[in-house]
Amino acid sequence: MRKFLTVILIVELDKLNMYQHLRDFDVPSVVLDEIFRDESDLKILTDAWEDLKSSGLSKDEAAKEISSIIFSLELFKDPEIVEALESIKDGQDFSKN
Repeated sequence: MRKFLTVILIVELDKLNMYQHLRDFDVPSVVLDEIFRDESDLKILTDAWEDLKSSGLSKDEAAKEISSIIFSLELFKDPEIVEALESIKDGQDFSKN
C-alpha cells in the first residue's frame, strides 16, 4: 500500500511541476485549470510533455514549446479573450464591467 501511495504522490508532483513550468511561460491558470480538469486533455498534454523531455529537452524547453503551441490556438486570437486574460493578468476585477 505504501508503494502505491508513493507512486500516486510522484505522479501528482509531476503534474504540479508541469503546471508550474507552463505558468512560468505565462500560460494562464484558467487555461491550465481547464486542461487539467479534462482527463483526455491532460493525457494529451502529459504525453506531449514526456515526448519533448525524452527527446532531450529540459523541462523549461518543453514548457516553452508547449506554451507556444497553446498561444497559437485560435482562442488566443479573439480580441475579447485576449482582453479578458490581460485583465486577469493585471489583477483587475472585470466582473464590474
